[in-house]
Amino acid sequence: MKHKKLSRKGVTAAFMGTVLALLSMVQGAAVTCAQADEQGVILEKSAAWESAADYRATINLKANGIQKFTQKEVPISVIPILDVTESMQACDTQGHVKQIFSHPFSAFEGSSEIWKDLIVPLLPTPDEYGKLGQADADEMLLALPKELDPSGKCRIAYQKGREEQRDYYGMYHWRVFYVKGDDELLKPLRDGYSGNYDFRHTILRNGVYLPVGAAEESGGYAVWAYASGKEPGHGCASSGYEHLVEGYSEFVQALFENPGAQICPAAFVGGYYINGWTQDAQEAIDFIAQKEYEHKEQVLPDHNSGTNHEAAIAAAMDAVNRLETTENTFAILFTDGDTSSGYDHTSGKADTSRLDSHSAGLPGQDSSWYSTYADWAVQDAAVLKERAAVYTAGYGTKLELESSFETLQKISSGSGYFIDSRSESIQSISDIFRVIYSDLILKATKMHIVDYISEYWDIEEAGLPKGCTVETVSITNQKGQPDTIYKVTYPITREMGEDDQEELQIPVVLREEYRDPEEKKLYETNQDAPLNKDQEGTGGYVSYVGLEGQDEETSAETPLLDVYPSQPDFLLEKKALDPEAQAGGTARFEFRLVNCGQAELRDLVLEDAFDREGVVLLFDQAQGIVLENEGTSVRVEKLGLGEERILTGTAEIPKDAKGVYENTVTGTAPNPKDPENPIKKEAKDKVTVLPGPSQSPEPSPETDFEVEKTVDKEKASPGETLTYQIRIAKCDKKAA
Repeated sequence: MKHKKLSRKGVTAAFMGTVLALLSMVQGAAVTCAQADEQGVILEKSAAWESAADYRATINLKANGIQKFTQKEVPISVIPILDVTESMQACDTQGHVKQIFSHPFSAFEGSSEIWKDLIVPLLPTPDEYGKLGQADADEMLLALPKELDPSGKCRIAYQKGREEQRDYYGMYHWRVFYVKGDDELLKPLRDGYSGNYDFRHTILRNGVYLPVGAAEESGGYAVWAYASGKEPGHGCASSGYEHLVEGYSEFVQALFENPGAQICPAAFVGGYYINGWTQDAQEAIDFIAQKEYEHKEQVLPDHNSGTNHEAAIAAAMDAVNRLETTENTFAILFTDGDTSSGYDHTSGKADTSRLDSHSAGLPGQDSSWYSTYADWAVQDAAVLKERAAVYTAGYGTKLELESSFETLQKISSGSGYFIDSRSESIQSISDIFRVIYSDLILKATKMHIVDYISEYWDIEEAGLPKGCTVETVSITNQKGQPDTIYKVTYPITREMGEDDQEELQIPVVLREEYRDPEEKKLYETNQDAPLNKDQEGTGGYVSYVGLEGQDEETSAETPLLDVYPSQPDFLLEKKALDPEAQAGGTARFEFRLVNCGQAELRDLVLEDAFDREGVVLLFDQAQGIVLENEGTSVRVEKLGLGEERILTGTAEIPKDAKGVYENTVTGTAPNPKDPENPIKKEAKDKVTVLPGPSQSPEPSPETDFEVEKTVDKEKASPGETLTYQIRIAKCDKKAA
């Protein structure tokens, strides 16, 4: 393996944004277009209800004529420096990270007497203790006597340490664990004692959280050793490293959607192994996922007492120095927060098996090692930040230390480049990479669609397209009250501009306080003037760099959406599933209910009646309904906003039935707005009854006709009129 020495140099970092999925618009509405010259971008803007029943709508902004501007964008170059040290192999399975505390036995006040009088008499022999570990390492965590621990919230274990010469019956190798997650420590502890150590990899067993460990041999005795890594035997399904691979892979795939993008990944393990720049997504992913970094060139600082942070700076500077231009170049320093060397101090060589070597045990050991190393990393980063923007991000329990966060903030290119993983909106490593990608694309592109959503609406953020960033803007609303609105920024990349147009669809929902106007209202979908915001003008526009390098902006007026007073209402439809039925058979009917109003309906009753006696329809049972009156009526317990229900029923047709049978269904629902006036609806349908198989038509009697003809004159002269009478009479032959 080749090694390259570089002098200590520096970095920066970034923060921002959210990346989310796309929701399409289903209806059209009024469209407004911007006025622009022949050389500029044209912006079209529309809004439409997606579901008026639950006040959900979509705002659509479409930028046309963009290719000649987007094709000038500089491709993106990214240096992801990823922590793949053994600490990232720690178990990251949900339910395995309950924090418990521990401290040495010597932390107790009067520990010598407690140990001698209460603990030693209860200890198993060393051989017996070793056999406990052979059966199950959990059995090596022993209970304390009730005099010391009346609630049974602690365990003690003979723990692995540095010394090979051990005294099994000496208290200095035993540790106390608080296994019920109770932060209150046992008493009496020595005054001023603050030497707690916390364990995260724990398993809930019989009501207590036992730290995951294994039995090992050390100094001739069996000892209990903590296991932070993924342990299949304990049901560990995932590790931090696997989540890192997942988030990084998603980031790489998204990055290479941008034409000309390139990446130079580096692995955070003692020194850094540089892969060189690549535009091959699979090669970039395999570098981390398949640990290809182990076969690449290694970059180390020019001294052997530094930290992984310093090695990260050296790697990033090496990558930057390979570029002809550093425009749109970004570095991402991702770590679990351990500022450790990760390589041997004495030899200066990378040692990936060493996790927390720092300065412990070295000549001239300095207790302030952490702050010293952090200062070195910050100094080095100052050099790198002159060449590239540096994002810093952290993941893992170590990042709960304020000092770790402070170091990452100082290394970053500013507050906007530091990703605070403690944020509620960031729940995973994938979320961290999405946030970085969103902000990185925003900074790398020169054309943006910007939309201020008006004070009447909230955004459904999960429906925004990848790359969008959402900011809140403080305003004074039309009621004169303090309020916030949302500003959405959508970067248009060179790849998007290839078909000369790009659309942004923003799903919104009307705020509760505006949903029940006394009369029809028209609401702006965007915060146009005179509505208040942090800048004048219209709420939606496209900003871009013109052909001559000048800043340009094209805007469009906002469309309006109408909102009606919220009145409860429902639709009732009925149809015969077969238009014809046989006498003596059955007829099936279907009933359709739709809540088309602005209120939830409850206890809606359906009754069906035929126009002839002796025919009864019985409703079929279904979920969410109650059959009443022996099934001749049905009560729908709840019909939510926009909800549709299909019910069915069956009627028995009498054997002697014939002709057309009509039936009417009546629906009645209590009016939540006016209890004295329930809502009533009717629907009709009919069925033609055919003769049954046992029926035949009555035979007609045999009939004949007589025809009698008379005239008023027997003789007539030419020109005279004759009048005839014709009589037709029916004859019944049977009667004859």
